[in-house]
Amino acid sequence: MQPYYYGRQGQDVRSHVSAIIREYEKTLKQSQGNADLYRKMAKEQDNQINKVKIDLNYNSMQ
Repeated sequence: MQPYYYGRQGQDVRSHVSAIIREYEKTLKQSQGNADLYRKMAKEQDNQINKVKIDLNYNSMQ
């Protein structure tokens, strides 16, 4: 797309779309960071639950 074909309005649209894309990319990075954090927290919680289950099984066998 050549900006001179569409004039000032075309350049404004192009600039606006670029800004929207940058904002979506920023939001995507934040969301991915949050997803990584929640995955880590869930894994740690699962590990704690498994440890409790192992302890309960061990104690019930004695």
